[in-house]
Parts: sequence; C-alpha cells; structure tokens
Amino acid sequence: MLNNDKLKSSRLAARYGTSHLEQDTPVAWNETMDLLTRHRTVRQYEPKPVGQESINALAIAAQSAASSSNLQMWSVVEVRNPETIAEISQVCTQQHVAEAPVVLIWLADYSRIQAVAERTHEKAESIGFLDSLLSCVVDVGIAAQNAVVAAESLGLGTVYLGSVRNNAQRIAELLHLPPLTIPVMGLSVGWPDPAEHADVKPRLPLSTILHHETYNVDAFAQALAQYEPISAEYYRRFNLGESWTERVHERAVDGRSERNKAYMTQWLKDHGFGLK
Repeated sequence: MLNNDKLKSSRLAARYGTSHLEQDTPVAWNETMDLLTRHRTVRQYEPKPVGQESINALAIAAQSAASSSNLQMWSVVEVRNPETIAEISQVCTQQHVAEAPVVLIWLADYSRIQAVAERTHEKAESIGFLDSLLSCVVDVGIAAQNAVVAAESLGLGTVYLGSVRNNAQRIAELLHLPPLTIPVMGLSVGWPDPAEHADVKPRLPLSTILHHETYNVDAFAQALAQYEPISAEYYRRFNLGESWTERVHERAVDGRSERNKAYMTQWLKDHGFGLK
C-alpha cells in the first residue's frame, strides 16, 4: 500500500500528466480526494447486472446534493430495457451506449413547480425567464455529479452522454416525459471491464483555472505551453492523433447547426421554457 504522500503524488501525476505540474503545490488529502482524482470515463462494462440497490444509492446521493432554493428541479429516469437503451444509443450515435446495462437520463424538471402553482389555479410564471432554466440545469449537473462520485465509490464506472440532446424530442417520446421536462444528459452505468484500454485524462494546470482575488488573463498562455505536449501524448496513446488545442479548435470553429444543437432554442420555447 502506498503511503499518503506517494499516493497523492501518484494521483496528481496521473491527473496533470507524467511531468506532474502540480508536484510542488500543497494539497490537503484524504480518501475523498483520492477517489475524485482517479475519476475516468468508462465505456466498456462487464456483462453482469447492476443491482437496484446500487441505483437507489446513486439517486439518494444525487438528492443529497445542493439544490437552488430547495426547489429540487430535476428528475432522473432509470432505463434498463435493452430495446430502449438501443434507441437512446441511436440518438447518441454512440454504440457503446447500447452495451451499458443501465442508462440514467437526467432531466431539468419544472413540472413539479408548475404542479404546485396549479394548486391555487395559477401558472408558474418564473418559467418564462432564462434564470429559471439555468437553475434547473445547474441543479441537474450538481445532482448527477454526486451520483457519479457515489457510483465510483461502489466500484461502478460511468460516462456522461451530452449526446442525448442530439434529439431531445425522441428522448422525450421514448421516456414519456411530461411537459416542462428537458433531457439534459445521460449517464451510462456499469461494472468496468478490466480489459478496457482507458486511463485518467490529464487536465489543464491548476494555475489555469484557480485564480486568486482577480482573474489572471496571463496564466493561460504559459500553462498551455506546458499542457499541450502532455495532452498530445495522452491522445496519441489512444490513437486519437490530436492535442487538446486541436480538439478544442475542431469543435470551436464548427458552426454547423446540428453539431451545436441549434434546434434547442425553439424546442425549449415550444415546451414551455422562456428565455427572457
């Protein structure tokens, strides 16, 4: 068993690259930090079921997350039916989704807020404002991340699926979603296949994202020069043939409507959400 300092150094070296850019940074450490820093995406699963007790644990962990004004504006749909998962996989255009034993669809859910308003025969007027939508989506993200941490603590693996928004209407049809609910993301869940060639993905140096008192606009250029070869080496190992900046550039300059899910603005309006 590695001692605490060696364990911390090993985890940070994986998280920030083999040159371990953060090796001189003081970092408080415990079991939770160890769990969080070894997070990785898992797309291949062993062919064994995920028990209901595990999914219940993920939902309880998600409900234990912070919620804006305690409005609790999210829901999650657990999908196990292979036929439904196959349909979701087609929406996502990712074959690995079809092989997951469980897919969770996380919803921004304003339907309960409207139901409360209707108790006095009123309408939840706040849904007409952009901030209400943002609050819903933020709640979803916080809750889902709690679930991911819980999953990994149980030995499960996950991968987020923003691609469910490729066709929100189809997801809504498959899951019989009520009005004022939005599929924000999916989450594949299963027991990691030890044969999968996967690893911890290096992140930008801490100095890039942690600013002190005011935003340091000069931090990025220097940090990027350090990070670029680390990211390129990681992507080469997985035969992706690009670096982080190449990956970002490819997506940033792509103005195609379908790539950027341009339909979502009108879809949200059609389904009751305003953007005032």
